[in-house]
Amino acid sequence: MTIEYKDSKRIVGLSSESLLTSSDYTSSNFTTVGSTVAITNNSVVFTNSPTNSDNRVYKSITALAESDVWSIDFKVNQSSGGTYDCFFLFLSATNGIPYATGNNIIKIQTQGTGYMRWVLTKRVSGTNTSSNASNNSYSYNTDYYGTLSSDGTNITLKIWTSSARSGSASVTLTVAVSGVGTMNYIQHGTRNSGDSSTWSGTVSEVALSRTLAKPTNVQDNSLFVEKDTARRYWFSEATAPTYETDFSSSTGWSQTGTQQSVNTSTGVIDWNGAASTSVHALSYDLGAVVEDNWILRFKWVIENHTLGSNPGGWVSIGLSDSDDTVGGSANQDSVSLGSYVGGSTNSIRFHHGNDGSMRQNFTNFSTTNEEATWYVQIVKTGTSVTIGLYPDSTYGTATESKTETISGTGFQYVVVKSRSDNTNGGSVYNGTIDDMKFYNGVTSTTPATWTWDIQGIRGVFGGGETSTYVNTMDYITMATLGNATDFGNLTASRYNLSSVSSNTRGVFSGGRASSGSNTNIMDYITIATLGDATDFGDLTLARRIFAGVSSNTRGVFAGGYTSSDVNTMDYITIATLGNAIDFGDLTSARRGAANVSSDVRGIFGGGYTGSNVNTIDYITIATPSNAIDFGNLTVSRNSASGVSSDVRGVFAGGQTSTFDATMDYVTIATLGNATDFGDMTVARMYYGAVSSNIRGIFGGGHTGSITNVIDYITIATTGNATDFGDLSESRKALAGVDDRLK
Repeated sequence: MTIEYKDSKRIVGLSSESLLTSSDYTSSNFTTVGSTVAITNNSVVFTNSPTNSDNRVYKSITALAESDVWSIDFKVNQSSGGTYDCFFLFLSATNGIPYATGNNIIKIQTQGTGYMRWVLTKRVSGTNTSSNASNNSYSYNTDYYGTLSSDGTNITLKIWTSSARSGSASVTLTVAVSGVGTMNYIQHGTRNSGDSSTWSGTVSEVALSRTLAKPTNVQDNSLFVEKDTARRYWFSEATAPTYETDFSSSTGWSQTGTQQSVNTSTGVIDWNGAASTSVHALSYDLGAVVEDNWILRFKWVIENHTLGSNPGGWVSIGLSDSDDTVGGSANQDSVSLGSYVGGSTNSIRFHHGNDGSMRQNFTNFSTTNEEATWYVQIVKTGTSVTIGLYPDSTYGTATESKTETISGTGFQYVVVKSRSDNTNGGSVYNGTIDDMKFYNGVTSTTPATWTWDIQGIRGVFGGGETSTYVNTMDYITMATLGNATDFGNLTASRYNLSSVSSNTRGVFSGGRASSGSNTNIMDYITIATLGDATDFGDLTLARRIFAGVSSNTRGVFAGGYTSSDVNTMDYITIATLGNAIDFGDLTSARRGAANVSSDVRGIFGGGYTGSNVNTIDYITIATPSNAIDFGNLTVSRNSASGVSSDVRGVFAGGQTSTFDATMDYVTIATLGNATDFGDMTVARMYYGAVSSNIRGIFGGGHTGSITNVIDYITIATTGNATDFGDLSESRKALAGVDDRLK
């Protein structure tokens, strides 16, 4: 990924990279094995392909590591098959057959007769290590749309019957990614094992992409903007340790005896737990330590481990109130990870107490004390101390942990110590310590994190009327006061249109066209990309002066005027081009209702039915049905509009017997009447509205004359609107879309 550093804290890059598309599916790009699987018209075609022979096509891909985040979309239609069927899509380490010894694969398989199921399997070195299946979940001669994805921890297969891939998947299967290694090939073929049944069908619309990692060597509170999605992410630095060392230097470390030492040539502490009557210790003075809250972390490697007779070898690693010079008979408050080998005792221990050997009191772990690598964390919270053994440096989930209440104080020194009562025993016990970090004054840490700013960035106003109907689109950056800037043009000039949007796409719909007749046009834009609108499809009914609400997936249009007021509601899937579909009916036929929405609920307020009404009704956006009564506005009015956060919706302006400046609000999740919010800067109707999760912004409208005013509110705080800037031209009866994530 090309990273552009625009200034000290603003960075621009891409969210993901495309590694494979359907246009790559040509016979010249793939290697063909056998004669019954072929690439035709950017699709993989299986023609009576026998499952017990080697028939497949394959292509090398950019290597996908276990930790990578990636996804593959595909479409599959099986026309016939047998019991075993084929591996119609799989990723593999080598270009060999699926069941080859030494080949690691992730495969998607269908099984027909007797099963009719999808199967997701991980094979390591030619052996199935994890598999999941979904019975009775597919039929022949049916299009299925799938996504195979990895988040770096699990690989998940999801199957839908719609190309939109929206809503709940009909099939979801998961296997862990660990052990699969690096995937270097994509393949489509038969299993070369099992019965002699055949498989016929097609695999098409394959697209592989990989999420790109964001840089972490940046300043705290840096902003990363994805050019392809317009999403913004804020950077938070990892919790900084008070002290850390990779032992490339021994500065500050004090040594007594010879068995524990800082090895700067290899960058580790070499520790040795062999029995000795002498003190062998290292210590580092941390200075003043917060008594109640601290964390010590280090990588602990046990390299050699041989049991001798009692007494054996032992070592303690932790914090103490004394340095390395303290002998075994002295008092020494300490808490440490301890371990012992010798005779019948072979244990990892939680040590604490006040003796000089740092092993007065102990609790044994159940984890075996053998050659291994552990990441150790010791956390002190008040008088409670927890020691955890972790499998990796993320310190995510401990393999085992122990918690004890201790009474010691004055923990100022990191100490590595061994000592015994005599030199007999013959145990061999040694290893290394590395990557040590100490955090003072905290009991938990946070990693370096990029956090998605979901409040929304851009609002786009479209269409309307000046002295004529226009196709103008102009946009604002919602967090920054200022005038609107040209975005592009709608496909047709019109006014009194409606709109819906997701966080990436805005759809303008309907309205009154230049011909004077109502239109069913729907056209769309990608909100992050300046340019003209593109045809989306058609409404079920040509109309104007109607409302639109949306989740991040679905848009619903409601009410309006044809040659009379209507109660029609129809909907679209915003990510999928096509015509609208019947949703249900409003509680009453009306035009000029205002709209607010969350990702779950859409709400319509006010309108005109021959007279102004204060009706508020609502729908659950994901469920086609009729609207239900919600409550009442504070003022009956029509041709207002609305802005919303995930929590609150604000209805503003409109027409009563005159132009109105009223703003009132509802809590979207709670039925009830609206409450006074404040007033707009100018009383008006027929304006456009856009929202972030922070701000609601109103543009243009009719005040008795057509205006270019833009004003805004902070949605969470009641009060009057404030000037924002101006539209690129004065106009009324326009609509607005925004990239707020609902």
